[in-house]
Amino acid sequence: MSQTLILDNGVGTIKVGYTSDELPKVISNCITKSKNERKRVYTADEFVECKDHSSLYFLIPAEKGYIVNWDVEQKIWDRIMRKDVLNVQFADTKLVLTDPIYNVPAIKDLSDEILFEQYGYHSLTKTSATSLIALADTVAEQCTDHCCVVVDSGYSFTHIVPYCNGVAIRKGIIRIDVGGKLLTNLLKEWISYRQLNVMEETYVMNECKEDICYVADDFRKHMNIAQKRKDENSILRRYILPDFMSHNRGFVREPGNDVNADDCQELVVNLERFAVPEVLFSPRDIGLFQMGIPEAIATSVSRCPKAMHGRLYSNIILVGGNSLFSGYMQRVEADLRAFAEDLYVLRFRQVKDPIIHAWLCGKQAFLGGAFDGRFVTKGLVFELQRLIEICQLAQSRKGIKRCDYLDATIYVGGLDEKVTDAILWELFVQAGPVVSVNMPKDRVTNSHQGFGFVEFMGEEDADYAIKIMNMIKLYGKPIKVNKASAHEKNLDVGANIFVGNLDPEVPKIMRDPETGNSKGFAFINFASFEASDLAIEAMNGQFLCNRAITVSYAFKKDAKGERHGTVAEPPPPLWGMPPPPPVTPGARAAPTPTPPPPPPAHMYSRMPPPPFFAGTRTPFPPPPPPGGVRMMRPPPPPVIRPPNPPPPPTSATPSGATPAPVPVSTSLPTGVSPGMNVAPVAPLSTASAPPPASDANPTPVPNSVPSPTATPEQ
Repeated sequence: MSQTLILDNGVGTIKVGYTSDELPKVISNCITKSKNERKRVYTADEFVECKDHSSLYFLIPAEKGYIVNWDVEQKIWDRIMRKDVLNVQFADTKLVLTDPIYNVPAIKDLSDEILFEQYGYHSLTKTSATSLIALADTVAEQCTDHCCVVVDSGYSFTHIVPYCNGVAIRKGIIRIDVGGKLLTNLLKEWISYRQLNVMEETYVMNECKEDICYVADDFRKHMNIAQKRKDENSILRRYILPDFMSHNRGFVREPGNDVNADDCQELVVNLERFAVPEVLFSPRDIGLFQMGIPEAIATSVSRCPKAMHGRLYSNIILVGGNSLFSGYMQRVEADLRAFAEDLYVLRFRQVKDPIIHAWLCGKQAFLGGAFDGRFVTKGLVFELQRLIEICQLAQSRKGIKRCDYLDATIYVGGLDEKVTDAILWELFVQAGPVVSVNMPKDRVTNSHQGFGFVEFMGEEDADYAIKIMNMIKLYGKPIKVNKASAHEKNLDVGANIFVGNLDPEVPKIMRDPETGNSKGFAFINFASFEASDLAIEAMNGQFLCNRAITVSYAFKKDAKGERHGTVAEPPPPLWGMPPPPPVTPGARAAPTPTPPPPPPAHMYSRMPPPPFFAGTRTPFPPPPPPGGVRMMRPPPPPVIRPPNPPPPPTSATPSGATPAPVPVSTSLPTGVSPGMNVAPVAPLSTASAPPPASDANPTPVPNSVPSPTATPEQ
C-alpha cells in the first residue's frame, strides 16, 4: 500500500509527516555541537538530548534561504527518513517536497539525485510552502474565494505571493531579505554592545527574542515611553538567563518579583523589545533599502489585475515564525490601510499555528485531490533532464533557433570597466539559465563600452532578472537592466571620427554647457570601420565655412595611443608635406603618440593641429568670401610712398646697369627716429604702376616680393 509523505523543508525547521498523521514532526534542520561536549554531534531531532545550550555551534545546509551544502542536508534527511524517526518505505512512498520560491538555477539542485538514487522514492512532486496554502483553498468547501495573498515571514526572508485558483501571479511576487535569523543577530549585537557579550549565544538569544519581543502599534509612542524612568516606563523588562541547572530556558521576571535576584544572571531589555521586530516594517532602520511588509503587500496587489485587488485584500494569510510576535497582525493591518484604497476591505485569516500551517494545508490539498497527476517518477525526471541538456547543447551550437516571439534578451548598462563577460554571466545566472553574454568591445583596445546583452533560456527568466537586478550596484555603480530592443541586440561598436577646426556657425557641434559657445570640434559615429576610413580619406583637409577641417580617428580618454578603429589606407599626403611611409598589406599601422590629457569639459583628448595652422599649405586655396577679397594674412605695416611717383621707364634697363633708386619722402612716420633702419617701398615692376589704394578697399603688398633695405642716411 502506497503512502504519501509531506516534507516542508524549511531552513530553520523541517515539518514532516505522512498524510495519515494528524500533526507533523517539527525537527531542526541543522547539525549541532555543544562546546562542552567534544565528541557528541547532534543531528536533526537528536538536539533534544542536548542539555547544555550555551555556546552551541550550528552547521546549516542553507545560506540566505537556499540549500548550498547538500552533504549536510542528506545527513539530516538520513536521520529523519531512516528507521530512527519515520522509517520510510521508499519504494512505496510518494513525496511532496517544498522548495524556496524562485530557487536560483546557479545553485545546483541535487534533490532529485538524492531522493531517487539514494533513497529510491516511488514518485516526487515539488512545490513551495505558500503554494500548499493556496492549493488548500481550491479544495476547501468552506472557502468560496480562491484569491489570496500569502505572507510567509520565516527564517531567512519574507515572501509576499498573490494567488488565484492556486496559481501564483508571478508579477506580484516580492521578497524581503528580513527573517528571524536577521532579527536574532540584531538582538545579539545590541545586547553585546550595551550590556553583556552574547555573540556566541545564538540559541539563548533566539529564545530571548521569542519571549520578550513584540510589535509596537505606534513606534514613536513606545519610544517615548522607553525613555522614561522607573515606574513610568512600562516597557522595561528583566530577562533571566538560563543556568542549565535549575532551568534550561530563560524567562521574564515580572515587575516587583525579586525572587533569587542575587543568584541569577539577567539582562535589562528596554527598547530592544519592539525595535528589533520593527525592522520587519522598516528595513531602512538598519540600512536595508527595501520595502516593509505592509508596503510590499500593497505593491504586490497593485501588480495584479485590477479586478482582483478587492478579492486579494480581503483574504490575506500571515504565516511563518515571525507572525508569532505579539501585535504583528494588528500592525500589518493598520499600516496596510494607509497604502490600500478606502473602497477595499482588509481581512486577515486567523491561523492557529503559523509554523505548521503550510504542512496542514498540504495535507488538506492532497486529500482533496489537488495533487492528482502532479507526481513524476524517476524515469520521467531524468528523461526531462536529458532533453533539457540536449536543448541547451543545441542552442549553444546554434543548432536550434528559438521562436522570434520569445524575447529573452536583456540590456545591461552602466557597467564598470572592470566587469567582464564571466562576471556578467556569474551575476545573471542567479536569476535564470543564461544562454549567452555579449559585451560589444572596441576592436583595437579590446575594452567594452559600458553595456552588454544577456540572453536567457526563456522570457520569464529575463523578466525576473529585470525585476531583481535593476539598479543593483556592481563595483560601486548601479547598473540599468531592461528589455533589449530588436535593433540593439546586434549592436556593435562603430568608429568615432573627430572633426576639428570647425567654424562657430557650423550647427550640431560640441558647445560649452555654461556659455553655449562653440568648442570648434565635433564627433561623427559611423556604422562600420570601412565607412569611417573612407570619410577620413575624402574629407581630411577640405574646407567648411572657409576653414580647413581636420578629420581623424577620435582618441578616448583612457586610450593608450590607439586610434578608435581598424587599420585603413593612409590619406593622400598634403601638398608640401612628405608622403607617409608605405604600409605593408595586412599589417597594423603604428600607434600614434599618446595625446595630452584632455580638459575636464572634453569627452575626448585634444587632436593634432590642422595642417593650415601647422604652417603648411593646403592643396586648394579657399574661395573668396562674397563681398570682398579674402585676406590670407594680416596686412603688412604701412609703407611710405612719394606723393607723385615718377613714371616707369619705357625701355628695359641695359644689361649690367644699376636701376635708379626710388626717391623716398624726407618726412618720417610717427615713432621713427633718424638713424633707424626702415623698410622702404618695394621696387615696382616694369609694368604700369597700380593706382593708389583707397581707404575703403586697401590692397596689401604681396609678401613674396623682396624689399631692399633703405636707411635714412640714403
